[in-house]
Formats: sequence, structure tokens, C-alpha cells
Amino acid sequence: MVKQILEKEMTERQQELEDLEDFVVEGDTFISDEVLAQIAGQAAREIDGVSAMGKSSLSRSISKVVKRGESRATGVDAAHGKKEAQVDLAFNVLYGYSIPQIVIEVRKNVAQRLLDSCGLVTRRVQIEIIGIEFPDKMPSKLD
Repeated sequence: MVKQILEKEMTERQQELEDLEDFVVEGDTFISDEVLAQIAGQAAREIDGVSAMGKSSLSRSISKVVKRGESRATGVDAAHGKKEAQVDLAFNVLYGYSIPQIVIEVRKNVAQRLLDSCGLVTRRVQIEIIGIEFPDKMPSKLD
């Protein structure tokens, strides 16, 4: 008898859940600028030729001491409204890659990732190339 009651309750609950398919739950969703910055930073790092994000290790240390935002210390700052976003990126590039091509690809990838993951149209991606990294062993002209 108890088993039949439990099965009946379960069937009723299952039907309620299925009926909720057409039910729209309203509410506001807030995405923090830090989340946008993390997504944008990851999108930038996906591009070949992008090296370390952010300021030098000395700048990061100073930022932590004076309690500046962690996202800025890692080279990414983001802000958004209800439908649009803008991003500031600072990163190093690898020697041998075309900086103009990297910049184009980073802007496209950041805009696409923010649209896909947050539904925001990216209006501006400001990029600061803060350094260039050379491979450890580059062939010299003397070899």
C-alpha cells in the first residue's frame, strides 16, 4: 500500500515537472565584470602568438600590495551594460607572429566568446601590447 502511494506521488510530481516545460520563470541575471574579464582573458589566450597576459611581475606585485583589482593585474578589464560589453586587454606576444593579425584574431575571438556565453555584443576591445617574448633558443646569424 505504501509503495502504491509513493508511486502515485512520484507520477504526479513527474507530471508537474513535465507541465513546467511551458512555464517561464522570470528574473534578472547579473554577470559580474570579473566574469566577463575571465572569459575575455581566456579567449585572448586561445589565439596563437599571445603570450603572458598582464603587466610585468613587478607591476602585479605592486597591484596586489595596493589592493588594485585582480583582473587588471592579469591584464584584463571589462565593463558592460544590459546588452553591450567593452574590454581592455594587455598582453605579451611571441616573436615571429604578426601583431596586426594577432590583434584581429583576439578581437574576433573575444567578441564571439562574450556573445556565446553571455549574450553581450562587444563594442570595443582595447589592446595594449606590453612586451614581446623571444624563444629560448633562436638560431643566431653566426651558426
